[in-house]
Amino acid sequence: MWDLILCCVRAWRSVGADGASCVSSPAGADSLSLSCQRKEAKKGAPDAATHSLNFRNRAETGKTRFAQTVPHLFSARLQKFKAPHRAGDGQTVGARAGGPWFRGAGALVAALMLQSCASAGDSHGGIEAEKAKQLEDARAQARAPFQAGTLATREVRPAMLRDSGQPDAISYLRHVDFRFDGGVGFLVDQLALRMVPREAGDPVWLDDVSSYTLQPVSGSVRVTAESMAALFNTVVFARGPGNDPPLRSFSFALDDGTLDMRAEMRRRGAWVPIELRGPLVLHDPQTIVFRPNVVKVQGQDAGALMGAAHIELADLLPVSTPSVQLVGSEIVMQVPKLFPPPALDLKLSAIRVTRDGLVMQIGDGNPQMPPLANAADAQRPYILFRGGDIRFLRSMPMNARIDIVVADPAKPFVFNLYRYRDQLVAGSLRFSPDGGIRVLMPSFDTLTAAQVAKAAKATKPVVQVAKRTAP
Repeated sequence: MWDLILCCVRAWRSVGADGASCVSSPAGADSLSLSCQRKEAKKGAPDAATHSLNFRNRAETGKTRFAQTVPHLFSARLQKFKAPHRAGDGQTVGARAGGPWFRGAGALVAALMLQSCASAGDSHGGIEAEKAKQLEDARAQARAPFQAGTLATREVRPAMLRDSGQPDAISYLRHVDFRFDGGVGFLVDQLALRMVPREAGDPVWLDDVSSYTLQPVSGSVRVTAESMAALFNTVVFARGPGNDPPLRSFSFALDDGTLDMRAEMRRRGAWVPIELRGPLVLHDPQTIVFRPNVVKVQGQDAGALMGAAHIELADLLPVSTPSVQLVGSEIVMQVPKLFPPPALDLKLSAIRVTRDGLVMQIGDGNPQMPPLANAADAQRPYILFRGGDIRFLRSMPMNARIDIVVADPAKPFVFNLYRYRDQLVAGSLRFSPDGGIRVLMPSFDTLTAAQVAKAAKATKPVVQVAKRTAP
């Protein structure tokens, strides 16, 4: 810019010294003009062909009645700016003296305009370049891989605008009382699992529990006596109105290595109390067998009578459900089918019956937990989502980084999957520059009835098959 200004100053000095100008003008003209002359004059219109765009008084010839009556407001000043082809020898002294100044000023203005345009262009390009860099960073973050121990995200198809290309999401739970709904669920010490959509390319839609499968990889969970009773009463042996189950009113007690089950069985139109007591055995990674060695009916020991009469438990209790069958005198339970949706692809490595509940171990039972975005949250109960596409409410983070931590670390963290919206609406969300989400969530059992009703009215969840084309 300064080079252009110096050039203009030198040009102005040369004009002041010898009258020469670096700005070309028509011969015989000393002033700048705005001339819009036509190359050829049209026949019959000589004035139209020769008039220039100047502001002099044209009232000398051919005055109309209107021109004669209107005062010449600017005639005196505009005399100085006669167009070159009309100036002739009658140019004013003011125009001749001001010509070099006008030429120098015009050159300076032109230089400044050129520099301003160049600067504006550079600035515009800088903004676009910065935005392009931001976009590249966002794309890199959207495809950033994740790994903790043996678990890692992976792309199995090209990433799209609404598909990260990853086949599943990885979730981690620590010190969480995980509920499907009501009292059905289990206590999680530490657990790592994969959440796999049923349809490739679909997200894990938390509202549609039939759209994905849970695949625990490593960790341990504990089913308490209360959770076991809720499971058998509301899921395993639940029936519709007018369809009585073979057993009802379950209650459980656990001791070291022994399970005590009490219920009512239907016999000849009446409900009769029955009690079974015995060990639990892991038959295979998905099957647990209950082998009662004590059988009481209405408080009386029936084991000796059944043995003497060669009566097996299956003869006394004709029970057959998708998850529980009576085979001889053993109760066989298919663990993945015991729990409500989402589907549970569970493979157990060991079980242990304690007074606090049935402990089920998956893998080595000791998953490697990843770091949290906020290091202080690692001491709280939490649920993490890493990778994959997670859909909740009307949002769907891709290649997700979501940390859900309990709002009050002094209280147990009860998470209700079927009613997660109530907890989410009652909590708060914070976003990080890399696209991560931190959710501060209250425990479900701390929500008041009014909060639950308000959240349910505001969200109105709809359960349907999760498709990326769905609204």
